[in-house]
Parts: sequence; structure tokens; C-alpha cells
Amino acid sequence: MSESLPEPFLNQPDFLFEIINSISDQIFSIDAFGNYLIFNKSHQKMMLDCYGNEIRIQMNPLYLISEPKDKKILQDAINKALAGERNTVLHEFGNPKKKKVWIEATFSPISDGNGKVKGVSFLANDVTKKLRHEQELRSDKEAALADARAKSAFLSNMSHEIRTPMNAIIGLTELLLNKKQDETSLENLKAIRFSANNLLTIINEILDFSKIEAGKFTFDIQTFEILQILDELNKSIKLSAQAKNLVYEIQISSAIPQYLKGDQVRLSQILLNLLGNSVKFTQTGKIKLSVDILSETETDIVLEFKVSDTGIGIPKDKLNTIFHSFTQVQSNQRFKTQGTGLGLSITKRLVEMQDGEISLKSQVGKGTAFTFFLPYLKASQKDIEPIDIQEEGSSNRFVDLKVLLVEDNKINQLLARQILTGWGVNVELANDGFEAIAKLQRRTYDLILLDLQMPEIDGFEVARFVRKTIKPPANEIPIVALTADAFTETKIRTQEAGMNDFITKPYQQKDLYRVLRKFSSLDDEKSPYAKVENESEDISLSKALDFDFIKEKFGKDQDTFKYILEVFKNDIGEEISAVRSFLLKKDGQSPMKLVHKLVSTFTAMGMPETAFTLSLMERMLKHGDDTDVVFEKLLEVESAYNEALTQINPVLESIS
Repeated sequence: MSESLPEPFLNQPDFLFEIINSISDQIFSIDAFGNYLIFNKSHQKMMLDCYGNEIRIQMNPLYLISEPKDKKILQDAINKALAGERNTVLHEFGNPKKKKVWIEATFSPISDGNGKVKGVSFLANDVTKKLRHEQELRSDKEAALADARAKSAFLSNMSHEIRTPMNAIIGLTELLLNKKQDETSLENLKAIRFSANNLLTIINEILDFSKIEAGKFTFDIQTFEILQILDELNKSIKLSAQAKNLVYEIQISSAIPQYLKGDQVRLSQILLNLLGNSVKFTQTGKIKLSVDILSETETDIVLEFKVSDTGIGIPKDKLNTIFHSFTQVQSNQRFKTQGTGLGLSITKRLVEMQDGEISLKSQVGKGTAFTFFLPYLKASQKDIEPIDIQEEGSSNRFVDLKVLLVEDNKINQLLARQILTGWGVNVELANDGFEAIAKLQRRTYDLILLDLQMPEIDGFEVARFVRKTIKPPANEIPIVALTADAFTETKIRTQEAGMNDFITKPYQQKDLYRVLRKFSSLDDEKSPYAKVENESEDISLSKALDFDFIKEKFGKDQDTFKYILEVFKNDIGEEISAVRSFLLKKDGQSPMKLVHKLVSTFTAMGMPETAFTLSLMERMLKHGDDTDVVFEKLLEVESAYNEALTQINPVLESIS
């Protein structure tokens, strides 16, 4: 024991052992040879439970540990400490057949008075429960995120599946209502529109509730004419009230400014819900809407809205829960209650999210009164840009406008085409993403109306192809997304893909008219993009090398130009051959990086059609498609590459 610690250390009083045995953390120390000098009961228990070994002073813990990995971890930590380095280890120690525990241990050198390391001290904490708890929290979080993603995907799909046919129903009904109809047909069409709008209201309630719950609800702040909003609202409610022989009264303060700034759509939604409930639950008597000024400054105004009725009233036991989600005023079938039970919940949240408040008073058999206030900014008429479709759209104002409509739904194609051609728009149709890309390589357009959810190539990929692959200025064509997915995440994705605007289905004619006005060059005789190329010439250029494009991209220096062509000639062929070799071996994983690299190469060489074929190959490989199918695409790439070589060789010879 010439290298062991001095005798005084081993002759400590008994209370030292009592102290360390009272500590729940594991403690031990060893001499320079690795033999135990001291240990506490916690460490003794761990060694017995995890390795089945009783330990004693002068034993070497390395000889008592059976697991090779555990032994190496411990040996490395001890060696570092003996070299004078304090270190910490987090490791799961133990024999799988007995017990395993996660230990966080600190190994510290023990030095004599001269600074010479004589041993190592070990202080460890069993963190098994802590780590398991953290893992459970992570698992719970991941599960919650997965549930949220699944819910979002479900609602997005539901939105798309329901809104797509609704777009056709509402849109085609509008078109028919604009034409002369006999009295019976007119009444039937109005009934269809009324029912479709009711169904759309239910859909929107579900989607609004989801957005509010997720904290992703936004408001569209614009200048609007409040009297016009109230007038349109009153026409709708008055008809419903008259159908039930109810009196409908409206009282609006004459001091309210004509123009305000806020979210007019949400104001209409709140009032429609409250007034709609009044009509639904009132059998006799009257319904009244009053609007007054609660407070006012030079720039701001707070309006108070009150909706009252002489309906069935709300029982006292439901007054505190009426604004809760999925709660309905009455479940009695006598009153034919319909809806989601979300209307009042959404109404309350919409009011509060705009810094307002809502309250109610009700008495069973006498009626109900809802009162809410909302703050607005004062505005003026100059802030409003009116759109009169009847005045402008019917005069072939867009006669020179060339629009590519990319839509895979036949009914929606019919609807959009009828609306657009009615305004004099020159519409060209693409039934899917493949067809859209083919058309975009042959000619340019003033505007692209692009459906997002299409098979094979969706709208996002088409937009990215336009922005990244098509040559200027055609790659700057405005793109407007058409989608039945009304979620904020989708709008963000459209922006990331390079789209300029967004229309949610079912859309109204004014929505299409807005984007036509926004993105068309109405002050010019012709749009700068409306130029038809020679079809056959354009296709050949898309497959062949574009030397001008290469020089523009890499510079016009002759040596650089020559170097680029030589690299393309000598190296790219080898990469294509490597992809071929992998595919012939039915290996779809190995060539993915090569294919991704080739996409960039062919794009840089001004060969967008070949680059797109390669991007399709990359997608097919990622999805695990049959390598034989991918190989067919590779043959197209090889053909284009060989054609490019026939261009390169004479150019290189002329440079040399």
C-alpha cells in the first residue's frame, strides 16, 4: 500500500461513516490502484441490486462489474480523475437480468499536500425516476403534437372535401340567379342558395372554433361602411322574421360615423348568430336590434349592440353555461334546434378577442337580450376602394387578359370558366399539375389560378416550378391559390411556395374579380407577360442547353464558360451512370442524393424540363416507387443529356 492514502484518512471517527451512510446519494472513494477505501450504504445497495455482488474495503469495483460497457465507462472516468481531471458521467449501469439504473456520477481527484493524486472520490445520484419522468413528458408532448397534427389534417381534409362541392353549388346558383328565371325556378334557386349558405355557416363555425382553440385565429381589419353592413344584414333577418310573422325592429343612432375601421365580416357573423338565434327561438312577438355609441374620442369609437326578443328565454341554470362550447339553448324537438352548439361560444370569443364584452339577460317565457360592445377606429370614404362587378365586369374589361386555370374538379372548372369568360377573360384550362407545367413551358400568361390539392403534382409544386425553373420574366407571373382549405398554415405555405394571393372555396364572383383587378394590367393595352411563343421552338429549347443562360448565370468569361461545359460533359455522365447502376440493382435509396444534385445541375445549365423530370424521380424514390418506373424517367434524362453533348462538343472545339 505504498501508493495508498495515509493512515490518518483510514482512521476517521465512526461518525464520518454515520454521516455518509445517512446520505441518499452514492459515495465511495478508491486509492490509486482502484481499491475501495470507503463507501456508503447507498452504493453498497446499488452494487448488490445491479450486479449481485457484496462489496468490501480493498475490493476493486472494476472486478465486480460484469457488464463490459459499464466497466469501460467507469474505467475511463477513474483514469481521467487519476490524471487530475474532474469529470461527470451519465450512464445506465446494471445487469439486464437483475436491475438497471441511470446514474449521474462525478469523479474527483484526491490529492495529498503536495498536489499528487492519491485516489478518486465518487459522488453519484440515481436519476432513473427523473429521466423516466422527462421521457414521459416528452412522449406526452409528442403525442399531443401528433394529435394536434392529426386534428389539423382531419379538419383541413374535411374543409376541402365539403367546401369543394359547396363551391360548385353556391357558384352555379349565383350564375343561374343572374339570368332570367320563371317565378318557380327563381324561388327554388333562392331556396338552394339559402340552404347552401346555412350549411356553409355550420362548416365555418367548426373551422373557426378549431382556429380559436389553436390560437391561430386572425382578424381582417379594413375600412367599411357600417350602415351598409347593417342594411344587408337587416334584409336577410327581416325575411326570416316575416316568414314566422314576427315583427323586426331596428334602431341605429344617427350620431354613428358612416365609415369605421375593423373586421366587418366578424361583426356580421356576431350579429347574424345572435339575430338568427332570436328568430329561431321566438314564436310570437318581436325581435329588435339597436346600435348606439357607448364612448367616443376624435379617433376611436365604442359601439354598443343590443339584440332582444320575446322568445322562449333561457333557464337560469343555463345562463352560466350558454357560452360554453357545444351547448345549445334548447334540446326540445318542439323548437327544431339545429346547429353545432358552437355559435354562442364563438360569438363570445370573437367579441372578447376584439377587446369587447358581451352579456345577457333572460327570463323563461318572456325573452332574451344580448348586449355587446366593440371598439372601432374612425375612418373616411377615401379609405375604401369600391368594386362594382356589374358596372366593370360586364363590359369585357378583361378582354386581353390571359389566365391559366389549373383545376382538377370538372364542376369547379365549369364554374370558374363561366364566370371568367363572362368578363371577357381568355381562359386556358389545365386539368392537373403535369398539364399546367407543360403549358407553362410553351407559353406565358397574365395570371395563374391554381388549385392546391391535386393528384401527383399539387399546386405547391407547380408554384415552386414556376418560381425556380421557368426563365424570367415568365417566372414572375402572379399566382393565386384556389383552395377549400381555410387554415392559416395553408396560407403560409402558399406564400412560402411563391404564390401572391389566396382565395378560399366556396368563393364568390367578387373574390375572383378582386384578384383580376389586383394582378391585371388594366391601364395597359396588353400585359407584358401575354406573349405566345412558337410551340415547337420552345419545347426544343427547354430540352437543350441554353448557352446564353449559362453565360448570364456564371459570367461571360471564356475560360469559365469552357470549364463549366467540360465539367458537365465529363462528370455529369458518370453521375447519371451511377444512378442507372443503382436502379438496375433495384436500389432506390442510394441514388437519391445523386438525383437531387442532378436537379440543381440541369437547372443551372438552363434545362428546366430535364430538371423537372429529375425532381419527379427524386419524389418517386422518396415515396418508394417501383425502380423500373423511375428507370423509365432516367431514360428521358439520358436522352436529353446525350442531346446536350451534341451541342457541347462543337462549342468546345471552337473555343480550343
